[in-house]
Amino acid sequence: MPHAEKDNREYITLVSEFSQLIKRYQSIIKQDSVARCMIGFSAAQLIRDPDYSLSVESIESWLQTRTVMDSDGDSENRAGNLDTLISILDRICDESTLEQQAISTKETCSEFS
Repeated sequence: MPHAEKDNREYITLVSEFSQLIKRYQSIIKQDSVARCMIGFSAAQLIRDPDYSLSVESIESWLQTRTVMDSDGDSENRAGNLDTLISILDRICDESTLEQQAISTKETCSEFS
């Protein structure tokens, strides 16, 4: 019996949507400490637990209620931290997509052997 790998397309889609959300709301997240904490904790939970149920829509609705304040001069450092988080999420999507393709190829090859 062939080894069954878990299909993680839903997880990849969720990580991708969350990454896009962070990119869209970077200016708010960089300037709002509450938003940074919420995004950071949500990202940590999502990275740690692929079965974590995250509502990107509700986070986006909440971010839309936040206001952009004047910069306090430290936004460059926060931008770097946010870029790092986005990079990690994008890498999860890229690696998982490659892994899914490898599984698909392996299944196709085993069908012909």
